[in-house]
Amino acid sequence: MAIETLSNSSNLEIIGSNGITVTSKTLNPGETNEAKQFSISGRVQLNKPTIVGTMKLTAAENKRFLKAPGIGLKNSNRVIDLNSGLRMKLTSTEKDTDGNISIYLYDLIYTGKEKVSKINKLKYKLSNETIPIVSKVTGIQKIDIGKMKVKRNGEKRKITIYGDPYSAFKLSINKFIESKAIDSFGNPAREGAREESILNDAHANSVTADGRYKIIDGKLNSKGIYTFNQSFPALQADSDDSTRYLTLGNYSVNILPTVAKSSFTGWTKSRKSIDTDWTGWYSKLLKQKFVATVKLQATANNVLYTINRQVIPGGAGTQTFTRVILPKKDEIKVKYILRPVSASHAFGILKTPSYSKTGGTSDWTGDVNMTSNGKTDIDISNISLVLSTTTISNDTATFSFTMKINKRGYKDVTIGIPLNTLVSCS
Repeated sequence: MAIETLSNSSNLEIIGSNGITVTSKTLNPGETNEAKQFSISGRVQLNKPTIVGTMKLTAAENKRFLKAPGIGLKNSNRVIDLNSGLRMKLTSTEKDTDGNISIYLYDLIYTGKEKVSKINKLKYKLSNETIPIVSKVTGIQKIDIGKMKVKRNGEKRKITIYGDPYSAFKLSINKFIESKAIDSFGNPAREGAREESILNDAHANSVTADGRYKIIDGKLNSKGIYTFNQSFPALQADSDDSTRYLTLGNYSVNILPTVAKSSFTGWTKSRKSIDTDWTGWYSKLLKQKFVATVKLQATANNVLYTINRQVIPGGAGTQTFTRVILPKKDEIKVKYILRPVSASHAFGILKTPSYSKTGGTSDWTGDVNMTSNGKTDIDISNISLVLSTTTISNDTATFSFTMKINKRGYKDVTIGIPLNTLVSCS
């Protein structure tokens, strides 16, 4: 048996078989043309392919073979040409963790056609090119969590993590619990430092190092994707006041990539918390806000006239005309045009309506008072009620006003105006 380290740091080991001897030595040691020489000697049967040894070639650490090794005849000072020959037969390979072949195993098979002597011998050169292994950095590239605002009635979202195949990560999703602290996102009062996990149990498979929060401890698939559905709850009534609703909810999405291949722009890294060490984690805050819906309803306890020409269902004895005031449309001009369903009817004014939001006399009904409507602040002004004539006297009543929502509170609001208390139709 002979073992040598080659010039490219590969290790070559040859073990003789069937009575064959293998030796090695260094030629021109210390010189630029230094080389390793292996000598194989012994006796074999003429014209019969014989395994004369096994060869193991191992690449140096952090290197890989550029291609499979091979042998070729060298120019020789032989007295006569020889028909004998040596060849390599691959028996197996071994690979490193990245799938690169790190070891080749061969049988060396010799076929003797004539006598080979020290004077007239065969010489072969082994080729085994290797190159350094470039380690590929794999990691998490980005995470898609959807919009930054969560619907007030809760929702289910698909969350997707992207990166290199099989990249590892840890992920938690928490809800902030009320406190007067200011968290690392700079949010005061209602978003405190204390959190509780809302991560779906179907996906949670571990916990944070301190055991406080459920997490997904996972890896991306072969396509570099990990996706799951996450539920966010609806805003609920405060535990200390069942008549009042939270106006704001906050959630934190936190990811700890084994390797972050991006800067995670817009995410907070290593945020501070009074009860958990988020060092190395990237966090994003989702907000959930309760924006009150305001409905304005004009009603009549009869069907003697129409409101803005709406169709009255057959058999109906009353009618309602509803308008939803959307956010960002907080100052509108409202007009109701009333017309009799029969030419024999005409209008009369019973009174001009008045409005109060502080508990005084008001002809508007429902959630008017700020003390009971969740602090929604509404002003009604420019009130006008006039009669006019198109075909017969006073056959049209026009009721108009300006409605301004100064502030939406923490309850949905419905304000009604009973038109039959304002006008008569006979």
